[in-house]
Amino acid sequence: MRALIDARRTVKTPPVDLSKIQDVLNFAIEREKDAVLFYVGLEQYVPEKDRPTVRSIIKAEGTHIVKLSALKKEFA
Repeated sequence: MRALIDARRTVKTPPVDLSKIQDVLNFAIEREKDAVLFYVGLEQYVPEKDRPTVRSIIKAEGTHIVKLSALKKEFA
């Protein structure tokens, strides 16, 4: 888990041109993917009784990726 976290960028300021919607959406999609990776890694460390909650969060993050990707296609 630590290697996964260390391997990913930690970004507080978006390194994109916020005036370009495609760049903003690409940045947002990448952050959602990071969230999925985080929760997938976290799942093994939470008690079994709490894993459905983590899986629900993973599913929600996946839904965000789908919605952002659809929005990105609208602006293409």
